[in-house]
Amino acid sequence: MKNSAQRIRTSHVGRLPVPSGFEETALRLARGEVGGEEVAAQVVPAVADVVKRQVEIGLDCIGDGEYWSALDIRWFDQQMTGLGTRPLKPDEVVNGPIKSRGTAATQRQLDCFKAAIARSDVALDEAFVPALAPGWLDHFIYNEHYSTDEEFVYALADAMRDKYRAIVEAGFILQIDDPGIATSWDMLKPEPSLADYRKYVTLRIEALNHALAGIPPEKVRYHWCWGSWHGAHVNDISLEHIIDIALKVKAQSYSFEAANVRHQHEIEVWKETKLAPSTILMPGVISHATNIVEHPELIARRLVDWAGIVGRENVVGGADCGMGGRVHAEIGWAKLAVLAEGAALATKTLWH
Repeated sequence: MKNSAQRIRTSHVGRLPVPSGFEETALRLARGEVGGEEVAAQVVPAVADVVKRQVEIGLDCIGDGEYWSALDIRWFDQQMTGLGTRPLKPDEVVNGPIKSRGTAATQRQLDCFKAAIARSDVALDEAFVPALAPGWLDHFIYNEHYSTDEEFVYALADAMRDKYRAIVEAGFILQIDDPGIATSWDMLKPEPSLADYRKYVTLRIEALNHALAGIPPEKVRYHWCWGSWHGAHVNDISLEHIIDIALKVKAQSYSFEAANVRHQHEIEVWKETKLAPSTILMPGVISHATNIVEHPELIARRLVDWAGIVGRENVVGGADCGMGGRVHAEIGWAKLAVLAEGAALATKTLWH
């Protein structure tokens, strides 16, 4: 991902508000129920509008809205074998060997994004495409086939490798979505000790790196958060317990929650953390957890604080999590617009 060599750059983490009237189509996309003609006639124009809107409000590294990625087994089944359903909950299961089906499903998404970019007729700077980490994908598919957790997670990693490579080969930044590194802490039953939890997430990071082998780190952005649900979050694990594991991911850029009132204070952890040279941090400076639209001056202050830790060139303004489905559509877009405004104010402070 490009760094902020001349100004503070901006991006977000993927999920954008679904255009009005497009809600059912987005779900059908993930299920593989939308044919090529409908994609060309309806989906490409909708994504093109989203591309244009992102560029017009001043975002630098933009996405396709993540409309293809509903957590539906039919979307995963297009990409890998070994999946099935059962009458019990959880009803989405692994009941055979997991193998990649190739990249046809992913390629349809990437081709649509490229066509939308061309249709939008904007001067595009940079674009990214999210994909799930093996250690997050395993939250949505129950293992009934593999005898060990390690075999299961590495099978998922092997199956996802083709998708990761296809995104990079298409010219996009690959964003790895991995809320599981943090959110699993209060999901696992029985409750693990901290030592056991660190082993649990370390295995998943090792599997992810296995899947990323051969992909240049500068093409990879790693995103984690503490979950997008609106709740108290009093049981969130502290960043200090997982930061060293997260930074083992073979990525140049790291995106994470930093505007959320439960985690904003953890900027202090980053002050004590040694980073590899050229590491880019993309802290969230706008939050999905409140309907209040952040003031641009607050965003600028946050970005200046982060620049004081890693240098202005190594900070990109980001969002805590996706805005789609978490706040009202117009609030989400307003937050993204003030993200760009705040970055411009931070640039004036840091360069002039």
